[in-house]
Amino acid sequence: MIQVVYPTLDVFLYSLAYSLGDSEAEKQERQLAFIHFLRNWGLDEASLETVQQQNANISEVDLLAEQQLVKFSEKTCYEGYLYPKRLNDCYALLLDCSIEDSETNVYDMDDLSWLGQLQEILQQKKRGWDKNQQVLGETWMLSFAVTNTAVDYEAIARACCHLLLPAGSFAGDSLQSNHFLGGVLFVVNYFVLEQDYQHEQQLFIGIYPDKNQVQTLARDYYERWLNLCHCQNKIDWAYGQSRQLKQRLLQAIPEIRRCRQAVQVEVLNDYDLIEIERTLNVARIQQFEYAENLRLMLDQANTIETNLYNYRKCLVDIRQFSGDGLDGFDLFASKVEQHHLLQVQKDHDNLSLEMDLLDKLVAHIGINIVTFLYFYTIKINYILKNKIYCFDK
Repeated sequence: MIQVVYPTLDVFLYSLAYSLGDSEAEKQERQLAFIHFLRNWGLDEASLETVQQQNANISEVDLLAEQQLVKFSEKTCYEGYLYPKRLNDCYALLLDCSIEDSETNVYDMDDLSWLGQLQEILQQKKRGWDKNQQVLGETWMLSFAVTNTAVDYEAIARACCHLLLPAGSFAGDSLQSNHFLGGVLFVVNYFVLEQDYQHEQQLFIGIYPDKNQVQTLARDYYERWLNLCHCQNKIDWAYGQSRQLKQRLLQAIPEIRRCRQAVQVEVLNDYDLIEIERTLNVARIQQFEYAENLRLMLDQANTIETNLYNYRKCLVDIRQFSGDGLDGFDLFASKVEQHHLLQVQKDHDNLSLEMDLLDKLVAHIGINIVTFLYFYTIKINYILKNKIYCFDK
């Protein structure tokens, strides 16, 4: 029989605090939505005022200042807390839940009801998190010790995956193992469908030989994981945004080509000034929207590049502090560098070619209109002069 000690479940949550170009009203709206979530946790107005007066120029801010965290208020056999922080342009939350006095209690792996209860409590605690906020993503972490180390850690991790993850989102080969704090830390990649895009998320499962490692994790590493997962979620979010932008750009191309065909038809036929002006107006609207979406795609590429650099810095910090290699985490960084980043940059370059053609189209239409009006004016003036001359005679 496999038994576990000191089971703890955590979820790291991230939302956008502000983005480049946000007005003060938009920033305040995001902040108020975040504060509303904290208010539901029973924070007093003085604590909420501390959050509201945060300095946006500081990259990392403990939003509750000296208080730092808020513990569960309910009197149950479960204990936990909320730890809010701002990381650059994001709000970050750590929600932690464990079973009270679980140091002396053991739980059977044949009956995972204890794990289901931990997950249900955290799902309740984070309810309302996504209301009126730009959610970036979330990462779950399960940690516990086993009473018998001569067990199959991977089989234990798989059993936990099937309970914690949505049905069909977990592939058997997506589980990577890493030596960490004398135990094994599994990284599980899974997918959640969001707006016709499969958003990749991660689950960490740490299995340790005794409870001291679990307590060390809570004391020394949670903030480091909070920073690392912030970078990972920001990368996945930016890549997802780039896929949506690509679809918008591709959908605009047929309209751009219709404009080009309309101009060619007008060149072959007699000029219809009204029709040409209509085509010009459509082309200008497409030009503005296409250029804006291209700019946003480049922003996402920059976001991915910046957070990949920060992800690697966070990973170096954890490795130096723990003395463990955590080689499995390099797979994510390599995938981002060799696929995500290159894909976004390549898409931007390829789709920019259509922007060049659109710019030339708008310029061409404008020249045609000016040319048409110029010769039309000469013709009218000539007719008028002839009429006046005939009338004077």
